[in-house]
Amino acid sequence: MNNTIFQNFNQKVSTALIFTGILYSIIGILGLINPLVFSVYLVYILAFFFLVNGFNNFVKGIKFTDVAGFHWALSIFLGAIEILLAISLFFTPFISQIYMILYAGIFLIIKGIFILVNVISHKKAFPTLYSHNLGSGLIDLLFGVLLLFLPIFSQQFLFLAVAWYILFCGINLIVSAISLKKMNK
Repeated sequence: MNNTIFQNFNQKVSTALIFTGILYSIIGILGLINPLVFSVYLVYILAFFFLVNGFNNFVKGIKFTDVAGFHWALSIFLGAIEILLAISLFFTPFISQIYMILYAGIFLIIKGIFILVNVISHKKAFPTLYSHNLGSGLIDLLFGVLLLFLPIFSQQFLFLAVAWYILFCGINLIVSAISLKKMNK
């Protein structure tokens, strides 16, 4: 019974990985074809994310002012900051591109290091996950370093690096899904 549940779970995960990998690969390829349009869309997507999340936090803070223990003032403050950040991104998309990539580079380095340390320290406990997550950690770390140092050279090359990152992440997800399906059989 548990084996059937585990296989069903693995099947759903591998299907999700395949679709996500294909989506990432398509976005990465489109970014490689037209990096300027890709860079502006990235800023607008991020701005939209901050706007929606900001309104959500702001409304949640107002809605839950009567709930004991809920930090409603912090929620309202975060919502206001996110809304202001979104407005800033909408009105200054070209300047925001450089800062966004620097933040993404720092995030990817931290994420890559965390994944690598976690994978290496738990290699014996989860041997099948080692090869899948090792690739993911290395991709994050290498592209994070690349993103941090590229603003010195060229902004357009920077967004090509992001497009390549998304493409490699997509390919890694597809390979992981195929490996997971083989493991189920």
